[in-house]
Amino acid sequence: MLNLRVREFYRGRYVLNEEATKSQDPGENGFQRDTSFPLIDSSSQNQIRRRIVLEKLSKVLPGLLGPLQITIGDIYSELKSLVQTFR
Repeated sequence: MLNLRVREFYRGRYVLNEEATKSQDPGENGFQRDTSFPLIDSSSQNQIRRRIVLEKLSKVLPGLLGPLQITIGDIYSELKSLVQTFR
């Protein structure tokens, strides 16, 4: 089937169904997904690790800091500085 489509395409005979092209059009759905490639160098990987640690800590710390009457905003800059020292 694929081989037939390729031959028809190169001959100029292959006609794509209009309904199929309309359903694949990202503009009709109201959004278009941008493709992004993962970062692969070592500094980017470290940055991703730091971000993951900050995300996990920001989920856990409010429960720990609540009884101490400290908000996450009060310690976030120090926490971020601490995470930046990780290798």
